[in-house]
Amino acid sequence: MKDQKQLLIGKERPYWRAIEGVKQEMSMNPEELQVHRRKTGHARFHPVLARLIREGIELGYTDDRLDRYLKRGMMEMYDRRQEGHNLWKSERQKVVKKLNEHPLNQQAKKLLIASKKAGLAWDQLHVMTLTWEYPLGIESQTAEFDEYSPIVSLISDMMYCWMPQEVMAVLMLSLEPPHEVVLDASDLMGMKTLKGGAGILIDVLQNYMEYMESDWDAISKEELARKWLLMERNPSQILIYTQHENMQTPEKTLWGGRFSTSLTTETIAFTHSIETDTRLIGYDIWGSQAHAIMLARQEIISDADLREILRWLQKAETDFQNGNFILDPNKEDVHMNVESYLIENAGREFGGRLHTARSRNDQVLVDAHLYIRDEILNVQRGLSELCEAFLHIAKVHADTVMPGYTHTQHAQPISLGFWATAYVSMFLRDQKRLQSAYTLANMNPLGAGALAGTTFPIDRHLTTKLLGFDAPHEHALDVISSRDFIAETLFALSLVMANLSRISEEIVYWTTYEFRMAVLDDAYSFGSSIMPQKKNPDIAELTRGRTGRVYGALLDLLTNLKGLPMGYNRDFQEDKPPLWEAFDIVKACLGLLPELLRTIDFKTERMAELANANFATATELANYLVKEHHISFRECHEIVGWLVGELVQQEKRFADWELTQKLLKQREIDIPIEQLKQILDAELAIQKNQSLGGTSPAEVHRMIDNFEGQLNDIALNIYNCQTQIEDAHRETLRIVDDVLEERVG
Repeated sequence: MKDQKQLLIGKERPYWRAIEGVKQEMSMNPEELQVHRRKTGHARFHPVLARLIREGIELGYTDDRLDRYLKRGMMEMYDRRQEGHNLWKSERQKVVKKLNEHPLNQQAKKLLIASKKAGLAWDQLHVMTLTWEYPLGIESQTAEFDEYSPIVSLISDMMYCWMPQEVMAVLMLSLEPPHEVVLDASDLMGMKTLKGGAGILIDVLQNYMEYMESDWDAISKEELARKWLLMERNPSQILIYTQHENMQTPEKTLWGGRFSTSLTTETIAFTHSIETDTRLIGYDIWGSQAHAIMLARQEIISDADLREILRWLQKAETDFQNGNFILDPNKEDVHMNVESYLIENAGREFGGRLHTARSRNDQVLVDAHLYIRDEILNVQRGLSELCEAFLHIAKVHADTVMPGYTHTQHAQPISLGFWATAYVSMFLRDQKRLQSAYTLANMNPLGAGALAGTTFPIDRHLTTKLLGFDAPHEHALDVISSRDFIAETLFALSLVMANLSRISEEIVYWTTYEFRMAVLDDAYSFGSSIMPQKKNPDIAELTRGRTGRVYGALLDLLTNLKGLPMGYNRDFQEDKPPLWEAFDIVKACLGLLPELLRTIDFKTERMAELANANFATATELANYLVKEHHISFRECHEIVGWLVGELVQQEKRFADWELTQKLLKQREIDIPIEQLKQILDAELAIQKNQSLGGTSPAEVHRMIDNFEGQLNDIALNIYNCQTQIEDAHRETLRIVDDVLEERVG
């Protein structure tokens, strides 16, 4: 298994450029670093990513562990960003109303007029900090900040983690008052203009200077965002986001030829999908590279066209990774952002050719298919690790007796190892469902166009090969209309969560005082704010609680699909957010539960005590009577049931051997006490259940071997899928390099 686990890692490392860059900077002395930053420009890397890389390197992580650490950290960052965005959406109307009613609003309008007279350019973002003690002043100056200063770190975190770009006016610039700063908006946000009403005031913390002296990583960024947005106190400092009162409406879209007016900012805010699409940009660029290569091979575009397209696609990816290309909501989605980037940099004569023989309808499906298949493999890896944790328990406790339950009542004795292998058996079926979903996701939709294919002589088999798909999804109308591959994935994830919730439920009640069958490690337990004695299984409870959100994602999609006619409908834009959330939840749970299980302290003496305490071996006595006394099972069932009832009335147990023997004699059954002890011994009972799939240690070990073989097969399949993906991506990049180096005609 260990060798197979290494195969699961995969060779593609999405953050390797950033890792190498940060390592390079860490090896420099201060003078070299200053020269290096001056040449490359500050904020080369995503600030959160750079911090995580430095932390991982300082902790001595291997490359594989560092990759996992970065992926987990960046996912948590996106979660925080989504939480902030949701908070803003829920509070926006209330905040804007309060801001507009603020008494400083008139001063803000005066400042607008004074700023305009001072000749400040309106293609820049003007941020003025005001205090009660100092009068307003108009003084424009350029601010230069160290890349790693708390101010710039906070601005960067806000940009990437908390809020959509349309509310990026919330910038923290608390310097020596009075202080006015003009920052170039395109440098900060990749936008030349920001949308919003003039005179909007944003509350900054009264005691901001305390935070300036604090450890920024220790501050709850969600709490900071909440304080900024909710305007809970009178401000001691105000940030004013100024904007020309005659600012033009957004520019025409790439598809706007038929329209005489542009979209309103409200329309864009309602329809854009930037938050969702941020995860897709790498896949969108890969799909565009494959599409462009195919167009050139088919002589639909020239080699010169291809070279410029690939050059700027490569630059777009590099700029995005380094934080220099940020998706703009005014361009609706990732596809329009990437195409606009090409047109703005390569010119319409080159960039405008990329979308030939392609529609956003099949393009978004390509991105989704590529992303989903990667995430399915990640979930499968997590499930395999969870199965290994259960198998470890099974190997150690193949003959550790415990009570088995039906109706949450003692049923029959089983072993802890038998219990653990039951979950492995369950999760192996989840693996099969995920693999089935992967098969559906690994079909190529590119080339279906809007819904009817295209009159251009495209080669869909070539793009299938370059993108690592198994085959083209042929029927163009079905391609554009179908989201069953997402539904299958969500169904598989829902059942994974159902099973994770079941183990979580058992962890919850096994760790209660009443059961006392297990104790969680302190690293996976939580306390109470008022009750000092508490040790709570919060991880298990949150896993159980978040299961409903994954179910909701499936119901969300199915409800979305039920009334849609054939062809593309904008409703499909809503298919990805619930899927993204489902993936995030499942991966987060799988990231914690394996180690939680490995560190549980199972109280085996307590388990044995319970197994022998409440008539769990009654069935064994009935079976003995059938075999040795040749009585029908139904009559034996009645006899043993009567015996248990008599003992319960007298508050006795089977272990009160003389009474048990005496009662059996009343039914003309005479069994020596020593023989009764053997028949009713829980440990001996699990040894005797040697039927296929039974509780005997020999059967448990046989099933362990079988399950390990299945996990090896799954690991090999994951490795083959990952290799197919990486080989295809490598081949695409090889062609890109050849074209850019002009090694092909």
